[in-house]
Amino acid sequence: MKKDADVEEERRVSYVGLTRAIDNLFITVLEQKPSRFIKEIAFNPKKYSINELYSMLNKRKSEKAVIKYKIKRRNKKKELILKKYPELSGENLAESYSFFYNIRMWLREKGMEKAAKRIKNIEGKIANLKDSCLIPILDSINEIETEINFRNKLSGK
Repeated sequence: MKKDADVEEERRVSYVGLTRAIDNLFITVLEQKPSRFIKEIAFNPKKYSINELYSMLNKRKSEKAVIKYKIKRRNKKKELILKKYPELSGENLAESYSFFYNIRMWLREKGMEKAAKRIKNIEGKIANLKDSCLIPILDSINEIETEINFRNKLSGK
């Protein structure tokens, strides 16, 4: 059995090693015999309890659902525009050479120009939602789930 002073010295050395990491710190652990200090670290990171982590996880998942709904809604708008103007998807309409047809097609082309701008705007909003909202939320969810899984594994749950 180790003396209390030896255990405290080992704890201090572990702490010093952990706090000197500049960017990232990777900790490997033997599954059969994890260090008692690793357990102490796992139960006190960022000052969040396991219940707070589950609460944060649920909040992030709700945020993810809202962002996905917004993306879906914008995609529906885009589909409606493309349905009204199939030419924007590359489809060709039957041609006629009557005077009225030419006027109608000229008016349709003006509408298609506006529709193309709206589609481009919608696609920009979708890309912005994915880049600035969805991806950070997914990263946060992954980090929280990893932390929860790590703690559950260390505590034997």
